[in-house]
Amino acid sequence: MGSLSKLPWKISRLYCHSHLPLVAGYWKGSISKEKYKKGRLSTCTHIRSIGTSVPVSRSQVIPNSKSPETPLLKQLKARIKLSGPLTVYDYMKEVLINPVAGYYAAGQDMFGSQGDYITSPEICQMFGELVGVWVYSEWYKLGSPKPLQLVELGPGRGTLMQDILRVLQQFGEAGSDLSVHFVEVSEELSCKQEEKLCGVVQSNKDDYEKELYFKKSTTTGGSPVFWYRHLGSVPRSFSVFLANEFFDVLPIHKICKTEDGWREVLIDIDEGDGPHHLRYVLSRAETPATKVFIQPEETRDEIEVSPDAAVLCEELASRIEEDGGIALIMDYGHDGKDSSTFRNLMKHCHLDEQKSLISGFKMLTDPLKMGTRFKFLAFFPAAVKDFLKKHPPAGFYRYED
Repeated sequence: MGSLSKLPWKISRLYCHSHLPLVAGYWKGSISKEKYKKGRLSTCTHIRSIGTSVPVSRSQVIPNSKSPETPLLKQLKARIKLSGPLTVYDYMKEVLINPVAGYYAAGQDMFGSQGDYITSPEICQMFGELVGVWVYSEWYKLGSPKPLQLVELGPGRGTLMQDILRVLQQFGEAGSDLSVHFVEVSEELSCKQEEKLCGVVQSNKDDYEKELYFKKSTTTGGSPVFWYRHLGSVPRSFSVFLANEFFDVLPIHKICKTEDGWREVLIDIDEGDGPHHLRYVLSRAETPATKVFIQPEETRDEIEVSPDAAVLCEELASRIEEDGGIALIMDYGHDGKDSSTFRNLMKHCHLDEQKSLISGFKMLTDPLKMGTRFKFLAFFPAAVKDFLKKHPPAGFYRYED
């Protein structure tokens, strides 16, 4: 097993494993869930749907029916008045990561029952622990190369990483041979992650102005943990990359097929008397996005494309090929099966904890809930392709285009 870690990593193509067959859309950046993204868009600012402008009589108009304008909304409207309607991509990028008033900069806790959504690790500890076992298994099969970097994109509150570190520590992997690297844009979330993994929150931002990371601390298990704004800032080394429910929140271009050809969905000012400040409109002609992202063989009537997703996938592939490592992309749900691991957990739980565990297990695995909706995409260096054909990653079947 140890010899695998010495294999040459610099080779020409990536070897992928996927729980579901891959489609070309993944490499075009179309890692998205249309229904999910529509919901996200409507929560950012009041937007009226395409084609919902219905003429009404003056007697039906409610005076001053629009809600108060926020500073960010005023900024968006000024930008639209100056340069025309925004692409959905530009709109999402602004409302999500605007440093002053963006969603991830607002300071609210967006996870859990009191927030806007809940991710799989927050539902039940089994999810993160199973991922931790998978990480250890695949890392061990590649020869257990050290030091090991765990890199997570969009780590939320740090729950997934906390569960993974707990599992690795049980296998004897902790301390300085293991380091954690978070790619995070939210100052507020970085503090929550530090508190969860390290037990403290340090105010030491000024100490790292000359470093590529903006925060540094040490986990309760003695491993260093760093925070970065961009994946490119993370040191080049053998790494396990993790992205859970991350790609589906990246900004997208939304494109529709019409009688006149492909048109892009844009965000414009709603001048009507209704409650909405903004509305969806279609571009009058082709846009750069329709020319670049639409392929001649496209058969769908509506697509969503994320250029950022394509760039990130390419960067992950390049790093894994050149430096060695594994990437596991996870999105929405889990297809785990009942096993003895679950029943061992049950033995060590109190009655109330057992009820919570069973509820979480059903949420993650029930076909009517999240059980059939979870997608996994794993990247491995092509150097281990033949080995993985004989010993495929746990939980995956082999798929090649």
